[in-house]
Amino acid sequence: MKKLLALLLLSPLIFITSCGKSPEEKIEVATITCNILEASLDTDDASQRIKEINRVREELNEEAFLGKDDEITKAIKYNLCKELVLNDKLYEESLETAIEEEKIAEEEAIEAARIAREKEKEEERQKIKEWAEENKKMLEEKTIPLEFVKFSNFRNECYEDNPNSVGYNSKGESYPLILCYRTNDFEGFKVTWEIKFKNGYTHVDTFGTIILPYLTIYDFNLDDKTLIELEYSNSLKDHVDEVNIYVNGINTKYNENNSLLASEIRALSSIPLDILEFSFETLGIKYQIYPSP
Repeated sequence: MKKLLALLLLSPLIFITSCGKSPEEKIEVATITCNILEASLDTDDASQRIKEINRVREELNEEAFLGKDDEITKAIKYNLCKELVLNDKLYEESLETAIEEEKIAEEEAIEAARIAREKEKEEERQKIKEWAEENKKMLEEKTIPLEFVKFSNFRNECYEDNPNSVGYNSKGESYPLILCYRTNDFEGFKVTWEIKFKNGYTHVDTFGTIILPYLTIYDFNLDDKTLIELEYSNSLKDHVDEVNIYVNGINTKYNENNSLLASEIRALSSIPLDILEFSFETLGIKYQIYPSP
């Protein structure tokens, strides 16, 4: 009699166990559900995804999902959908770990990209140094550095001092402060301008082609301190220590008057430089324009 009673008491447990899904079956159900949820990401039916995950939770005898749709999409993004469906106790911890690993991977990728860019730039700098060394002697033999004329407030005054000028009417347009020079046979050369002010500020004007006998120095692109100092100034002489150019190539569109051989022009045109990568660097063959060295 006691054995029979014990058997009757155990039978509901045996029945429940026999009706429950095995771990393998649960994973299979979760996999199918996640495929459905992932496929639905192309739609805006958030409520349907929540209903689907709760339907499966009920089927698996798990607690109802009370979260929002963005938690479902986040679980799919970090490959933790099955854990969310199965109500895995370690889900939150696994999610935090996945997010942290993604953050670390992104930081490593950014750093790797930065290192790669710096390496590429350094390689370009080295190529420019080699180019400058190879062409410096030829330039010194064949060209005369730009000849400083004066500082002015009107660009037409620069044309009046240019012996090669055919006349220029600027309509009296006034610029704050301008550097006048003679192009000589530097016409067509690509240069970076470097203006060193006495207050310690250095202004760099990058990769212009010399085709005009003037350069606008004060054109509201200096630092605030220097702008204030120059606001009521009539001359740069009291403010500028020196003006330099860095020759970094030649623009073959404007090389009519530079007295170079075709072979020399080709050599000067072969500089391996992406000018957009070096917009604020002084690279090339240096010449001091003001004051005369």
